[in-house]
Amino acid sequence: MVYPFTQTELDELESIRSSAEVSGDYSSVYKYILFHTSEFSTPVATYQDVTLSDLEQAEPIDGVGNSVWLWARGAYQVNDVKTKKIITFI
Repeated sequence: MVYPFTQTELDELESIRSSAEVSGDYSSVYKYILFHTSEFSTPVATYQDVTLSDLEQAEPIDGVGNSVWLWARGAYQVNDVKTKKIITFI
């Protein structure tokens, strides 16, 4: 089953995606998707509040495939500029 995003949610997601293209930080796109497709053990108020710690305790909601959800979670982790470590080789 595909998650049934509303038109309002799709419009908001498109706006977030457009901003991500400018900034190069796509983590908000994945956080938005995960906010709507996750069941959190501790409630999360908005997609902007989603953290990797929240996702470690979360599960996909009914109807969202586990492999798809794990892919989105991994994509968020890889794209989150706050958790990236910059390594300089000399």
